[in-house]
Amino acid sequence: MPAPGAVVYNGVIMVALLTMPLPATLPDAALLSEIEQAAAEFAAAAGQLLAGYFGQTLGVEYKDRAGQDPVTTADKAAQACLTHAITRRFPRHGILGEEDAAATAADAVPAPDFLWVLDPLDGTTNFMNGFPVYASSIGVLYRGRPAAGAVYLPWPAATGGGAVLHCRAGGGTRLDGAPVSVYPAERPR
Repeated sequence: MPAPGAVVYNGVIMVALLTMPLPATLPDAALLSEIEQAAAEFAAAAGQLLAGYFGQTLGVEYKDRAGQDPVTTADKAAQACLTHAITRRFPRHGILGEEDAAATAADAVPAPDFLWVLDPLDGTTNFMNGFPVYASSIGVLYRGRPAAGAVYLPWPAATGGGAVLHCRAGGGTRLDGAPVSVYPAERPR
């Protein structure tokens, strides 16, 4: 069950911590706003890339021996798109992507303050089977604490190009830039 004040959209929980005052350990609101806007932009770009793959024949590999955890050419392309955009705009930030190779001892370096956590194609099995219930999900952590996030969804969208749900700590949740609010009733009607 979501926390009180949480917004649930397409199974994604955007917690109301994003409307609370900023904890002292997070960077200033202007930087968080810049990161939120970038995350929304990057999620939209990955979503548009995924739209080009949707319904197409895809190369598929499996991350497990049982063949239950697929990764497609679309997953890899979306992660490459996101990684390139983040690295270009925020070269000192770290990136942890679902499709990254397993970590090695050589990767054990101090973590950067900002870490972008990516699921470039959330819902790969749906995507592979032509079911348009998938997303491209981005979370940004600052020293291990949630700071911002963005999720591309292929629907609903007035323009037919998908929608991006995005947020930042202390800044509320938005859908394509428009504020999203929790229903104000004490209980459902």
